[in-house]
Amino acid sequence: MSEHEEEVKWAPLEGGADPHPETTEFHRDPPQAEQELAMSKDIMAMPSEVQDRFKALKVLYDRCGDCDEEEEKEYREIEKKYEKLYQEYYEQRAKIVKGDIDVPAELIE
Repeated sequence: MSEHEEEVKWAPLEGGADPHPETTEFHRDPPQAEQELAMSKDIMAMPSEVQDRFKALKVLYDRCGDCDEEEEKEYREIEKKYEKLYQEYYEQRAKIVKGDIDVPAELIE
């Protein structure tokens, strides 16, 4: 497999779980795979100069996808940070709502 080719990964069968979710970057369902195969056949029938353009566009598309994945990971790290910061306030709020604690004076002044 060349540097810019990718391995096709299929979506798990209905009702089945992905046996390796940590290694699966994306899923293609069978109808999508069929559509991509048809497009691929059309592209392969084009002149090589045009095929190269499609290959370059695919590489750029994949690189954007890599950036998207990185962005999602970074967003999740930020979310985790703030979830920890908010946790104390959420716990205190729950205790006040349940009546487990008296309302601190500092909160009602």
